[in-house]
Amino acid sequence: MRIEKDSMGEFEVPESAKYGASTARAVENFPISKLRFSRTFIKSLGFGLGSLSISSLPIINSAFANTEENKPTSFKDITTYNNYYEFGTNKSDPYIKSQNFKTKPWTIKIEGEIKKP
Repeated sequence: MRIEKDSMGEFEVPESAKYGASTARAVENFPISKLRFSRTFIKSLGFGLGSLSISSLPIINSAFANTEENKPTSFKDITTYNNYYEFGTNKSDPYIKSQNFKTKPWTIKIEGEIKKP
């Protein structure tokens, strides 16, 4: 046995254990049983919880039905909003400042330690 310390003090832990004092305390206070739930029981829990979550969807949907989040996004917002902060830090800056941005003619120059450009 080796002595491990945690927030509650010192505790003896088996030498071969790959855990510390807190886990050893938990194992002592809540012993691990050989009893196991059957696969049928676990499966039925899954079906029950699945049914419960599906049956709650109408309640969840109705909770958000008349909120601001449920309204369709306007055409202006769809066509002008972006996250390209190279043009500015405000949400509308990229749209406004990129109107006169010319992408043609563009040239690309490849430099540095390359074998074949």
